[in-house]
Amino acid sequence: VPITIVRVYLPHCRNEVGLGSLVCIKGILDRVGNMVRQCQPRLVVITGNFNAHSIEWGCRPRQEDSRDRTMVDWAAGLSLLLMNRGSTSICVRLKGEFVIDLTWAS
Repeated sequence: VPITIVRVYLPHCRNEVGLGSLVCIKGILDRVGNMVRQCQPRLVVITGNFNAHSIEWGCRPRQEDSRDRTMVDWAAGLSLLLMNRGSTSICVRLKGEFVIDLTWAS
C-alpha cells in the first residue's frame, strides 16, 4: 500500500502578522490539507513540530488559544487520527514541558 509522508514545521511565534501568525499557520495547514485530499485514498502520514499546545494531545491544561483550536479543527476536517500515545513531553524548558511534535494519519 503506498504511503505519503509529509513533514511539517509550524513556527512558534504567535504574532498577529508575519511568520507564525494565525493567517500564516492557516495557510500552511490549508496547503497540507490540499495535499492530503490529492493523495486520497492513499494513506497519508503527517508528522512534525506543530508548536500547538492542546490538552487533546497531552499538554498540561491551560487556556487554549485560537492556534490550538485551529489545529484541532483542521485535523477533524480531514478526518485525521492523532497517532501520539501518552503524554511524553518532547520539549522541556524552564516555562514547562510540552508535547508539540505530532503525528497524524489519514
